[in-house]
Amino acid sequence: MKELRQKTIEWLREKFGKELYNDLCCKQTIEDAANYFLENTSADEIEEMGGLDYALESWFEEYTPAEEMETMYNEKQIEMFQENACAWNEGRPHVYTEEEIWEAE
Repeated sequence: MKELRQKTIEWLREKFGKELYNDLCCKQTIEDAANYFLENTSADEIEEMGGLDYALESWFEEYTPAEEMETMYNEKQIEMFQENACAWNEGRPHVYTEEEIWEAE
């Protein structure tokens, strides 16, 4: 398990750097993201997905490197993305339109 965790962390660091934003636009460290992945994915599931690289690619498809996200958007815009992601996750309509997000300062 320790070796799997280390490989997961190395893969995430290579792809995302030190931190990332998950699919709900919440910032996470690479270690936290790796732990969450490993707590929620069994070795059998990883094997069924075609191995660790494929499982990680599939799992983290919607994630964004923190540096990239913070370069493209300001803090208010990221908060607005978070609210929209949470609303969507709960089956509610988006709180903000795309135009409102782009105009946010």
